Amino acid sequence: MPIAIQVILLVFTTLYQAIASYLEDRRSPIGQLIDVAGYRLHVYTLGEAKPTIVLDHSLGGVEGYLLIEELAKLGKDQPDLLVKAVKTVINKIDSVHKPNLSDL
Repeated sequence: MPIAIQVILLVFTTLYQAIASYLEDRRSPIGQLIDVAGYRLHVYTLGEAKPTIVLDHSLGGVEGYLLIEELAKLGKDQPDLLVKAVKTVINKIDSVHKPNLSDL
């Protein structure tokens, strides 16, 4: 591919990303911000059924918002399967990172 086309593609994709990021930053996320031990935590709740599903996507993104309704259906239709999956994820996270909950 000629260098001129590569430069044009690089400029175009960089501008596209900059504009998309700017537009995304202007919009407030759904949900609310709460204070937890001096940290701002974004919380979005949906429904009132059990079990409670907690999604933590620390790097940002919208994946949780796209998945929450499907996870809620799974929790309602097959709660045991969902609880087992969540416990597996929690155990894997705990094996890598032991949080110090006394700081909260």
